[in-house]
Amino acid sequence: MNDTLDMHAIAAALEAGELKLRELTKFERRDPLIRQTYVRFYPGNPKGFADSLNRYHRVAWLRERSLEACPQHRIGKPEEMFWRILKVVPTELSAYRIKKIIEHF
Repeated sequence: MNDTLDMHAIAAALEAGELKLRELTKFERRDPLIRQTYVRFYPGNPKGFADSLNRYHRVAWLRERSLEACPQHRIGKPEEMFWRILKVVPTELSAYRIKKIIEHF
């Protein structure tokens, strides 16, 4: 089967609901948020980013994790991004891991 026929077969299968496009993994959803937060609030400071994220995770996240939307008083602040990051993958991160995620982009 050539490439054109393969693409037509895939398109037909998608339309018929026989095939679903792969959903993004939780890390593929989280990592761009980490990069955005790093660039906007912590450029060149992965340790400061990790320390702040982990502090939020240990304190405020415990109260806010069940909320459907980020609290208004956090909008536009690093904590808004922390909330969004932790909604996807609720775990602390080291400065080393943040650096590796940033280097991947």
